Amino acid sequence: MRDKARIRRFCDELAALWEGKRPNMRFGQLVVTLNRALDKPRHDIFYLEEEEMLDVLRRFFSKEYQKSVREDSRGDQLTERWQEAIEDLRYNTESDAFDLPLLKTLLVDTWQYFIDTVDDFGIDNADLPLIGAMYVLVNRTTYPDGVLQWEYEAYIKILEGLLNALQDPLFPRGYDGDFYDGYITVWEYIRCDHTLHISEFDPYLKELAKMYYEDAYSDTYDENGKEWEEDTEE
Repeated sequence: MRDKARIRRFCDELAALWEGKRPNMRFGQLVVTLNRALDKPRHDIFYLEEEEMLDVLRRFFSKEYQKSVREDSRGDQLTERWQEAIEDLRYNTESDAFDLPLLKTLLVDTWQYFIDTVDDFGIDNADLPLIGAMYVLVNRTTYPDGVLQWEYEAYIKILEGLLNALQDPLFPRGYDGDFYDGYITVWEYIRCDHTLHISEFDPYLKELAKMYYEDAYSDTYDENGKEWEEDTEE
C-alpha cells in the first residue's frame, strides 16, 4: 500500500515549481510536454513513482532544460535539408548527378531526431513541415539522374517505413522493441516485411537494393547501371 502522504508532498512541490518557474503554462500543456523531459528509454512516464516524477519535474522546470529546448533547432535544420534535397531533385540533370550518400545521411539523422523527440502523443506540431517535406520525396514518381534506380527504390522503401512508424510509434517493430528502441518496419514487397534497426541502415540498404536489382533490373542493366548491349547476328 502506497503512503497517502506522498500525494500532498508531490502536489506541494509541483505547485511550487509550477508557480515559481512557469506560471503561464496550462496544466494540460505541462502534462503533454512533460514526457520529453523524462530522459529515459521509451519516453514513458506511466510507470514512474512520485519521487521519480518529481525528479522529472525538477529537470523540466530547470533553467538548463528550458534553455536547451529553446536552442534545439534540429527540427528546423532538418526541414531545410529536406527542402534543399527536394530542390536538388527537381533541377537534377545528368551533368549534375544527385548525391544519394547525402540523402542517406539525412534519413539517418532524421530517424535519430524522431527517436529523441517523439513521445506517446506522437510528433510535435512544429515538425509537420519536416514530415511534409519527407512525403514530397516519397511521392516523387521519377528517378533522379546519377543514381542507380534500385538503390533509390530501396532508399524510398526505408523512408516509407520511417513515416509509417511515426504514425504509431508505440507499435512493436519485431521481437526486439518498438520505435523508441530504434526499430521500424520496411515493407519490401506486399506481405513481405523486415524489422530494421537504425544501426543496420547501411548494410540493409545495400542488401535491399541488391534484391531489387536482381528481381527487376538485372536483365536490362549491369550493376553499374549501364544497359546491356544486345547480341547482334553477323
